[in-house]
Amino acid sequence: MAAHEVGHAVQHAEAYQWLTMRSQLVPIVQVSSRLSTWIVIIGIALSLGRKLLRVLIALLGLGLMAIATVFSFITLPVEYDASRRALAWLTGEMLTDQEYDGAQDASEMGREDLSSRGARRFGFASLLGDAGDAL
Repeated sequence: MAAHEVGHAVQHAEAYQWLTMRSQLVPIVQVSSRLSTWIVIIGIALSLGRKLLRVLIALLGLGLMAIATVFSFITLPVEYDASRRALAWLTGEMLTDQEYDGAQDASEMGREDLSSRGARRFGFASLLGDAGDAL
């Protein structure tokens, strides 16, 4: 885990492109994540009988949710690269074979967790896209 964080430090030092892009999106994602659900709820509450208003507000809410989905996908290469750098740094005489295997396992579990979070967001976005057809 610590080596993975060192991988992030190296990414910062080298101005790794994906990390820079991800860092620039953080403030936007914070705002969009806070507002998206409320906008959808407000849209539903205000749209009694007004289809156009309902569609516009729903699209705005979904657009804000899409920002979080894009952020998740940009995070994937950042985390994969940090793990790759960490494992490369740990090769050699720094760890025993058993410790290195444990580090690889931890790295793989982290990647699986990130991938599943990204897939859940993508699946959620797909469901919302299907729901949007019903509007």
